Amino acid sequence: MDQFGLAKRALVGGKHATALRLLTPLAEEGHAPAQTRLGELYRHGQGVARDHDEALSWFRKAADQGDADAQGILGDMFYSGEGVPRDDGKAARWYHQAADQSLLDAQFNLSVMYHNGQGVTQDNIQAHMWANIAGVRGHKKAREIRDVLAKQMTLAQIAEAQKMAQTWMASHSDPVEE
Repeated sequence: MDQFGLAKRALVGGKHATALRLLTPLAEEGHAPAQTRLGELYRHGQGVARDHDEALSWFRKAADQGDADAQGILGDMFYSGEGVPRDDGKAARWYHQAADQSLLDAQFNLSVMYHNGQGVTQDNIQAHMWANIAGVRGHKKAREIRDVLAKQMTLAQIAEAQKMAQTWMASHSDPVEE
């Protein structure tokens, strides 16, 4: 098993100090998944003192390399103001990057943000599209919000949102999650 695999096993076993020791050199070498996991350790103070600045630094490094998990976490942090000033615009941008890489929770969160006009222009068609994508892929709450949105939309708007969702799904061939 490689070093990252050993670190993941340590995390599952609650051996955070061991995971920290294994992840740090990988993260410093630019391994994006290790950077994300290391950011989580700093974010939650597991095996190390809680440090949002350090967590944010690792998440940004991973996100800049395209790590969807890190992008989604950054969206969460900016949405809630966890360790950073609350910023719906930044949250929406990070969620959009993660959603475009098929991260279910980011797709759902982006749908909610479009519906509420948080950090983006209010747009029920975009909201329905993202809720539909996440719902089809197994996100139960996304199915619920999609159905609520549909009651507020015209048939033409729903058809447009569905077409956009179908186009997105056709260009993102990943397996449906359960």
